[in-house]
Amino acid sequence: LSSGGHCVLLDTQCYGFSEPRAPSCGVGNLATPPPSANCTTRWANNPSSEKTLLRNNQNKKLRKDADIQNLKIGTWNVRSLYRTGTLTAVVSELDRYELAILAIQENRWSGSGNHKTEKATLFYSGGSGHERGVGFVATKWFNIVLINCYAPTEDKNEETKNDFFKQLEALYDTIPQNMVKIVLEDFNAKIEKEIDYKPTIGQQSLHNDSNDNGVRVISFETSKGMTISSTFFPHKQIHKQTWMSLGRTTKNQIDHVMIDSRRKHCITDVKSCRGVCGISDHFLVRIQVYLRLSVKWREKKRVTQKFNEKLEKTIKQAAKNVLGFEDRRKPKKWFNDRSRRALEERDTTRMALIKNPNESNRRALAIKQRETKKIIRNEKIQWEKSYINDIEKNFKSNIKVSYNKTNNIKSGYKLRTTILKEPNGTLITDKTDIAEKFREMFETILLKTRQTEPEDYYMTTVEQTIHEPTTEEIKMAINILKNGKAPGEDGITTELLRKSGKAVMEKLEQIITKAWREEKIPEAWNLLESYALSTKKAYDSVKRESLWKAMEKLGVPAKITKMIRAYVQNSKCMVKFNGQPSKAFMINTGLKQGDALSPMLFNIALEKVVRNALNTGIEVKLQESKTIKLIAYANDIVLLSESKSDLQSIAKSLMDESKLMGLTINEEKT
Repeated sequence: LSSGGHCVLLDTQCYGFSEPRAPSCGVGNLATPPPSANCTTRWANNPSSEKTLLRNNQNKKLRKDADIQNLKIGTWNVRSLYRTGTLTAVVSELDRYELAILAIQENRWSGSGNHKTEKATLFYSGGSGHERGVGFVATKWFNIVLINCYAPTEDKNEETKNDFFKQLEALYDTIPQNMVKIVLEDFNAKIEKEIDYKPTIGQQSLHNDSNDNGVRVISFETSKGMTISSTFFPHKQIHKQTWMSLGRTTKNQIDHVMIDSRRKHCITDVKSCRGVCGISDHFLVRIQVYLRLSVKWREKKRVTQKFNEKLEKTIKQAAKNVLGFEDRRKPKKWFNDRSRRALEERDTTRMALIKNPNESNRRALAIKQRETKKIIRNEKIQWEKSYINDIEKNFKSNIKVSYNKTNNIKSGYKLRTTILKEPNGTLITDKTDIAEKFREMFETILLKTRQTEPEDYYMTTVEQTIHEPTTEEIKMAINILKNGKAPGEDGITTELLRKSGKAVMEKLEQIITKAWREEKIPEAWNLLESYALSTKKAYDSVKRESLWKAMEKLGVPAKITKMIRAYVQNSKCMVKFNGQPSKAFMINTGLKQGDALSPMLFNIALEKVVRNALNTGIEVKLQESKTIKLIAYANDIVLLSESKSDLQSIAKSLMDESKLMGLTINEEKT
């Protein structure tokens, strides 16, 4: 589930189908923990007195987890998360029972992925329809292996059950023996108190006889040297029950917890929690685990050295004093206090029925369940109406808000990726590690061998006299910038510069004048904070030395070309993944993505390509005085000719000239 840990999801795809389907399973071997040369480990129930431990390397420090004394995890067959409000109810139970990780079965979400809520992240895996499915709801990360299973029910045929346990055994054998392995599952298995299997089974099981699934579970656990921990701890019978029939007459212990025998003492308690919300006929099973936890290293946030930090601090301090900071508005949620109270009242009625199962309490629960569903459904409908009214209200006064809300409806729900899978199947969940993987990929694409270009390369054009940028020109350049655009890493927006006074303008003029005279751009200006690739990487493939020559041929003043060259050269880029930046790396080819100057430079490169290609003299006559050879918009080009052979000739000429500039024709769109 995390950096330094493993995640295993196992779900039989046979359940609910008349014809057996192949079980699906996934195992992720996540990033290994950092080297232990300078790392301190300790027992979670005997925390170090130190709150923070530092490496010799001052750029890194340890995660503050000295307060952790034990790990509480759970397993729960929720029957469905597809109903309105059920995920919110499940997440609330994590806080109530202080669970770090909850394994869930029958979530009934199709496909596989992850969904981040305000307090936890749901990792799920299911079939194509809204049936079956397993997942984890996690709030903390530890170096353990959790296997979450949902087995075929007792009435399924032998072949289906055999396939499931073969898949489980094959999956279990792939996990390294040195890892702590805990199996959390709804096996639909009754397990008897049998002395012959005492190392595997305890004497605290609810049942005196095993069913067929129970025998299979015992056989599997014995062959793998595991212990069924849920049968070892003495509790009241009601705290061993994990499932209750609708009529409250049949009560079984069919959800179990298992661990490899040599680490069985890590589990100190297993108990059913009957007070969970009434979304399922299964009870939540809570497990207390004491583990030896490796302290996790965390990188300090990289602070980029900024050019002229004094000016930056002055602008930001003035903005803070005058404007202050505005808290990011949290979107209104349809699950409000009324919905929460309805669930609490339903759960109170359900507990009354569990304690006193009579007809009156059954009727009261049925009524309360109908009322709760109605309230939750109505609250969601009212929220949707309010959302649409906000769109209409802001349509004239604030079109940006209206557009964003409309786009959210049109786009629908989109999952945010929080896990990266490597080619060898390894799963990476740490944001820093994922950002670095993306950096390596983009660096391979963008860090090409720099084209040969002498350092003393000068334009042969006779230089025109071009004066240095003035304060008025700087103001004009700032005023034409658009509002509402994301700032750079320094956090200074266009609006702040536009509203700044004379002193700031004079300081900016000094910085720009110095860059103009020295023909060197401040390092901070060369950093791209975000990056995206186009289909054929048009901006990325432009040969810079060909561009400089094209600018010279087109008559661009040498001073302007030198300044643009200084601006484009030594560009750096970093990748951000969920707000986590990677290390910056050099870009030795192409133009900057997202930069205001890049479209103009690309048009210059394409203009030179087109002019050279059209020197063939092929054309289409529209009128006596007008001829057209080509129609173009940005990088989309239409060639015109009166014969197929001429068209092929001009197309070949265009492709040859494009290669000289580093551009490639997109054959898929041609």
